[in-house]
Amino acid sequence: MVGFVSRGHDWSRKKRQFHYRSNSHGPYSLILTGASFIHKYYYYAYTFELPYEIYSAVDELMNCEDLAMNMLSQQIAERGPYRVFSLTRFSCILCKGGLSMKSNHYRVRSACLTNFINIFGYDPLKFSSVIYKSR
Repeated sequence: MVGFVSRGHDWSRKKRQFHYRSNSHGPYSLILTGASFIHKYYYYAYTFELPYEIYSAVDELMNCEDLAMNMLSQQIAERGPYRVFSLTRFSCILCKGGLSMKSNHYRVRSACLTNFINIFGYDPLKFSSVIYKSR
């Protein structure tokens, strides 16, 4: 997966769960799918090969489908994502609010990460620090 907006995750020993984090610097393990490129096979795999429990969680929360896609694509490819650095910032001028504006956003995303990793049986996400620069 190649994209412009990256995020990361780490394990919290204290809380005994994975923690979703926004990071603009340093290693990352997730690419937000709103501005990304991915091979069409991963859409097939997402539709037909993803465990049912993950579909149920995504439908119930109406959230975390991008986390599931990152996990699935990295499990299949056996490599981490690639971030493209852009001089232009991505923002939605017409957007007044979204899931990421809710106060529980990071808590929900962290719970999704922990749940999905438990369903997968291991953490398929791979860290990357590769950044390609665009013009």
